[in-house]
Amino acid sequence: MTASGKRQRGQRKPAAGGRRLTRREVLAAAAGLALAGCASSTVTKRKATPTPAPFALGRAATLFVAGTVPPALVAPMRARLAGIAGITEVTLAGGLTTSPDLVLTFGALPAGFQGATAGPSPLTILTHPRVPVDGVSAAAARALLAGEMADWRAAGAPYSLPVHVLALADLPLPASLRLAAGARVLPDVPALLDALRTTPGSIAALALEAADWSVRNLGVDGIFPAQGRGKVTTSALTPFALQVGVAEPLAKRGLRAQPLADALAPLLAIGVPVLDLAAVGDIMLGRGVYNKMLDSGYALR
Repeated sequence: MTASGKRQRGQRKPAAGGRRLTRREVLAAAAGLALAGCASSTVTKRKATPTPAPFALGRAATLFVAGTVPPALVAPMRARLAGIAGITEVTLAGGLTTSPDLVLTFGALPAGFQGATAGPSPLTILTHPRVPVDGVSAAAARALLAGEMADWRAAGAPYSLPVHVLALADLPLPASLRLAAGARVLPDVPALLDALRTTPGSIAALALEAADWSVRNLGVDGIFPAQGRGKVTTSALTPFALQVGVAEPLAKRGLRAQPLADALAPLLAIGVPVLDLAAVGDIMLGRGVYNKMLDSGYALR
């Protein structure tokens, strides 16, 4: 058997269509596999991202309360904000010109503040205490506020009484309502309530928290928010919303408005139960009896 005719013993036949790897190619492939194994086993160490420290103001926060917020809410809300989200103490600011840290309003937040909504407050129609109408439809309420119904007789009053529309500055009404062109605008809730008490036939739309015993809550479609009568969540009148604003420099430092808003939500009247008190007693026509007493010579001592 010649060397050319027979393959040497131990030499394998290459696969069909293939070729033998040269020594250099085998060494290159082995080196590539070794490098790949090293790369896959190497762990890149990354620096841990530091956890930001919780926000802490380090001084008393200044709070501006807009005129749209009833005074009865100011003290409890100021107290509730202390101890929330890194705020330990809250003092009242005299106005926006003092660059307050926080803002409360039932209107729009001023420029330079980031805000959150604390919750809804049912839109409540308030009138002079002697308006002789207990309730109206939502359509009639819109007409009264818009000046389209200029006399209470058209709303069911037994006699003629001119309608006087009052409004609160910086309190935008829902898109479904509009105010009469000649509406008298008052600067804050106390001034508006005083005008309601002293202006016969007057009417205004306010947040529920503004209502008190000295004015009348006009029912709308059988719903009397200030009296707790009717289901306010089904009212055809869109509610107002209390806004909490945080000055942008503090927001950049980590103070968020939402925790503050969440803390104030339970203080809104929609979450406070209404209690009805009934009382009876002797009834006398005071002015007539007193006049008779004077006519008879009786004098108070």
